[in-house]
Amino acid sequence: MDIRDFAKVSNKIRKRRKIMVIKKYYLFILGVFLFLYVSYGFYTVEARTSVPTDQNGNDCIVLEKFWCQESKYTRSREGLPYYNYYARVRNRCNAKINVSLSIIDEKGHKSGHNNTIGPGQTYTFDLGIANQSNARDILGYKAEVVK
Repeated sequence: MDIRDFAKVSNKIRKRRKIMVIKKYYLFILGVFLFLYVSYGFYTVEARTSVPTDQNGNDCIVLEKFWCQESKYTRSREGLPYYNYYARVRNRCNAKINVSLSIIDEKGHKSGHNNTIGPGQTYTFDLGIANQSNARDILGYKAEVVK
């Protein structure tokens, strides 16, 4: 092997090492951005809850009750019971308000419902089913005054 051939091979190895180092930095930076994106996503889930207020600063929409009830008719493939989820919401303002309410299970499946609630009215939302009684919680709700 000639010395020039050895130099060419060693240069190729150096270039490959540089590329590998660049790839590692690239993956590290990509991981940091992915972490920030995911953490921002969790922050926006909490920030999605928006409710109009009256003149005194009180919320127009009040979540009175959130409960689950075992379904008598539906069972999973494993024989586990399903649970129906409900939420009762009351409008305390003097305007019609469009309310959108959603829940999420531990596997990330979302379900929800929306309805327009008149002044002083109460509405019970049927939010869907899950196969565990503690699998779901309220993801957030959004309420807007209907014009």
